[in-house]
Amino acid sequence: EAAELSGETFVQLLNKGRECDMQVTLAVQTLTDLEVAMGGMAPARMMVGNAAHLLVFRTLDAESCRTLNDRAGRVQIQKRQAGTTAPAPRYWWQGQPRAGAMLQRQWQEVPLIPEGWLTRLEDLHYLGFFSGQGVIWGCLPRLRVPGKVK
Repeated sequence: EAAELSGETFVQLLNKGRECDMQVTLAVQTLTDLEVAMGGMAPARMMVGNAAHLLVFRTLDAESCRTLNDRAGRVQIQKRQAGTTAPAPRYWWQGQPRAGAMLQRQWQEVPLIPEGWLTRLEDLHYLGFFSGQGVIWGCLPRLRVPGKVK
C-alpha cells in the first residue's frame, strides 16, 4: 500500500530511481489515500506519475479515474463505414439495375481507457501501467486451498 510508504523522501527516491534502473510498482486504492498521506493532491499525482509500474483495480473515486485515464493517454482509431445499394428492377422491361458503393474513413482521437471503465472492473481484474510496455488488462488467479471445496 503506497500510502504507508509515502513521504517526501520516497518521492525523491522515485524521481531519482529511474536513473539507477530502479523500478517501483505502486498499489493504491484511491488517490485520496495518497493525498491524505502526502498532504495534497499535487504530491500524490507526482508520486503516481513517477512510479514505473502501476496496478489499478476497480475504483469508484472519480478523481482517481480521471488521473489514471490521463496517464493512459489517448490513441488514434480509424472508423470505417461501408455501404452498397443495389435496387432490383421491379419489372424486366425496366432495364439493368443500378448499383452504388460508399466507403468512408475517418480518424478519431479517443481515450485509451473509456470514461467510467475503471469503475466497472470485475473482482480481481486490473489494469497494469508498465513502463515501456504500455497498458495491460489482466486478471489475478483465484487461489484455492487443497482439499477444500468452494
